[in-house]
Amino acid sequence: MSKMDIPKIYVERPDVLPNAEYVLVSYAHANSSKVYPDLNLLYDEGVNFWYDKELTGGDIWYKIVEERLIDPKCCGIVFFFDVNCLVRSDELNNETISNDEMTGRDAVEREIEIFERVKIGKPNMRALCVLNSEDKSVYSIVRQAFVKCKDLSDARLKEVLPEKRIKTVIDSFNKDKLYILRNDDYIKQIADTIRKWSPYAITDSKSALEEFQNSFGGAKGQNGIKEVKLGLYPQKCTGKTTESVNSIFETGDGVKYLLKNKNRYDFAPIEWKLLDTDGKEALLVSKYVLDICVGTKDSINGWLSRFKKEAFSEEELDMICDVDLMSVDIVEHYGAKLPKLEATELVGQQVDMAWLANCNGPHRKTYCGVWNDKADIDYEFIDSIAGILPMIKIKFNK
Repeated sequence: MSKMDIPKIYVERPDVLPNAEYVLVSYAHANSSKVYPDLNLLYDEGVNFWYDKELTGGDIWYKIVEERLIDPKCCGIVFFFDVNCLVRSDELNNETISNDEMTGRDAVEREIEIFERVKIGKPNMRALCVLNSEDKSVYSIVRQAFVKCKDLSDARLKEVLPEKRIKTVIDSFNKDKLYILRNDDYIKQIADTIRKWSPYAITDSKSALEEFQNSFGGAKGQNGIKEVKLGLYPQKCTGKTTESVNSIFETGDGVKYLLKNKNRYDFAPIEWKLLDTDGKEALLVSKYVLDICVGTKDSINGWLSRFKKEAFSEEELDMICDVDLMSVDIVEHYGAKLPKLEATELVGQQVDMAWLANCNGPHRKTYCGVWNDKADIDYEFIDSIAGILPMIKIKFNK
């Protein structure tokens, strides 16, 4: 299978969609050629899922699976179940597989056991079993497994299909599992079932964008990226002044302006690009670098605090969940969706680098910057000038 065939994954995005939930996908690797197309279709349906694509060679897979199932954001598990989940060709040929490759019957059996154990503490967690249309039932799959092993000796049969394994599978799938057969509209059935478990486990991009559009009337930007104007900030020099004071003023008719370095800057609407939305909340990033400051953690946080207070009305502040800077995860996740970095006149110079979040420790080291639209990792900026590219998370459509 080519690399391009490996399904995408809706990773958890706590900085983006704090309410998002997901399901864990269990399958036998021998079924990858059949399961992967299904996962791609589920991705297109907006289903948030996790599967073992993210595991590395050093991971103990069953511990990772247990961590995922215990995660409060995991609302269920989807088993893609067939005869390969009980017995594999390498087992029939007496081949040895290592623990990190144990993704056939051993993995499914253990995942069932983990699910049943975790479910005691999470009684609302649900399970869905997807069967091939020709299999029709778990019992028929168990029968197929014994047929597949018909040439094995009794001793070898007990190794490949021990009674404990069959009992684990039958007991579990005979309980309260839901079943869906691979037939017409089964992908939609899976998505609809998960939506009933938790609407937060579905990220319906098309619907969410429509919600966003209806709430804000945001114009369509380049490459189909939605844009919206929210808040006001002094972004353009409108004239000179003899005043040496640096402060914000307001005219009698409510027009705000800033006097800084003997220049006047009128407040203008801030343009934002939509990075992500689940139909209830949205993550927006400023289209422009809005200001600069000395690149220390305190100074950047101070700017963010002032920005929130100065840029938004009380009504707008009621919508805003958070104001922050981008993290390296967000930069790498959204890539081309990020705006081309441009400085406003207020900055006073062209700034090609935007400093991002996580300015931790006394050395004031940023995890990531953006340079020529690419992430620049671990860039030191001790007392340097930082370009500020704010990001906000808003709730909308009240």
